[in-house]
Amino acid sequence: VALGPRFLVEGRLREYHEYLTLSSDRLSVLHAVAKGIFAGPNQMKAAGIYMEASVRAPYYVAVSAADLRQKWASLTGERIIPGQQQISGALRALSGVEQVRRGDLRVYRIPDRYLTLACDRLGLPTWILESNMAACAKAAQEDKVGAHRKK
Repeated sequence: VALGPRFLVEGRLREYHEYLTLSSDRLSVLHAVAKGIFAGPNQMKAAGIYMEASVRAPYYVAVSAADLRQKWASLTGERIIPGQQQISGALRALSGVEQVRRGDLRVYRIPDRYLTLACDRLGLPTWILESNMAACAKAAQEDKVGAHRKK
């Protein structure tokens, strides 16, 4: 048994534990992000949701809390819009999420497994989410390669 940095004996993070971390705030933010991905590339960009270039899973989704807040009502159909701090806090609380810069935007880089878990929990079709993420990631990869060739 190896000693861990936090506990005498540490367990492994499993899907079950990640499922438990989806509190109502986190779940509602991930729901809005998933709805943006379902809506397609134009809605995604308007809502500050960007796929990171990747050939295959796992995919990462970069989310701007400010832009997501602006498009919240149109994505979710809810009248009550959470504050930017509430959205940022919900994203920061997820394990493996990091805040990075994307040009002059500050975004949160989210592993796709959280979106899949949220869709599963909310009863949304995960296959649509996964196919849209794969298509957007492939397009981002092609844009990245094309921009590199132009230089």
